[in-house]
Order: sequence, then structure tokens, then C-alpha cells
Amino acid sequence: MEYAYSNFMMGTLATIIGMGGVFAILAILTFTTWLLNKIVDQLVPDAPKPAAPAAAPKAAAPAAAPAPAAKNNAKIAAIVAAVTMAMGSTELKFKAIERTGAPLLPWAAAGNGTIMGDRARLTEGGNK
Repeated sequence: MEYAYSNFMMGTLATIIGMGGVFAILAILTFTTWLLNKIVDQLVPDAPKPAAPAAAPKAAAPAAAPAPAAKNNAKIAAIVAAVTMAMGSTELKFKAIERTGAPLLPWAAAGNGTIMGDRARLTEGGNK
């Protein structure tokens, strides 16, 4: 009976020491990450935040996706040039970017807008 009791106590002690060690290491890592975040925030100033757009009244359904912005034209031209070079053709010409397939349902478009808005908000100051 004494042998079983000592094995139980030894197992309990090993569990407590193991879990305590893991908890201590996690606490150290959490503190170190928090401290490094504070140091980096002091060394690297955040970019100026753009003025918040005026709140628009909520529409019943989201509008269709807007055309690509002018700043994306250079990216589009580079992609078209790369595809043209890869195909070895000089006849490939860019006409327009259009969504293929069925249009998005209103709830799907709203979900996409929410996801893109969250991503933009989370990466405003870099990947923090």
C-alpha cells in the first residue's frame, strides 16, 4: 500500500512541477512579447492615420464591387506584361477586369466587406 501511495505522490509532484514550469515559461514569453512590443512602439512612430470617412447611412444591400483604383493600374499592367512574356505572345492585350460567374449574394458581399475591413484595420500600423 505504501508503494502505490508513493507512486501517486511522485506522479502528482511531477505533474505539478511540469505544469508549473510550462506556466512559468508561458508567463515569461508573454511578458517578453509585451515588453518588446512596447519598445518597438517607442522606437518606431506610427504612420499618421487618415481621417475617418463620414459615416454613410446603411444601405439595404451592398453595391456592386467598384472598378479597380488608378493606383492598381500599374500592378495590372505588370501582371499582363508578365503573362504576355510567359506565353511568348505579343498579341495579348488588357481590356477590362470583370468578375466571372454569378454575382455575389448581398449577404456574401457584406461578409466580404467585413473581412476586408477587418484586415485593413488590423494591418494599419503594420502586423501587430
